[in-house]
Amino acid sequence: MKIKEFRRDRMTIEQFAELHDLTMEVHERYPGNWYAHFENSDIKEGAILKRAYGNGVNKENAIKNYADEISGTLLVLNAMSDDRKEIRVPLLNA
Repeated sequence: MKIKEFRRDRMTIEQFAELHDLTMEVHERYPGNWYAHFENSDIKEGAILKRAYGNGVNKENAIKNYADEISGTLLVLNAMSDDRKEIRVPLLNA
């Protein structure tokens, strides 16, 4: 049997951020509780914009969780401004 395989693009979250000149923000809520997200970003679900965050016990876990949250979504940057940009996020690894 012949099989044609069509795989989705994959990259690390660092490669994705570098490619699109994105800045990761990492915030400490309190010791042992962090959240991460790209600056001025939302994800688009249908016609709705939703803020996405990654949570973790340290910065690295928060970034990894964020990568899982936005992987395969449509990322919207600067949604309410003239320089709005939409980027299809590939499958991400932290």
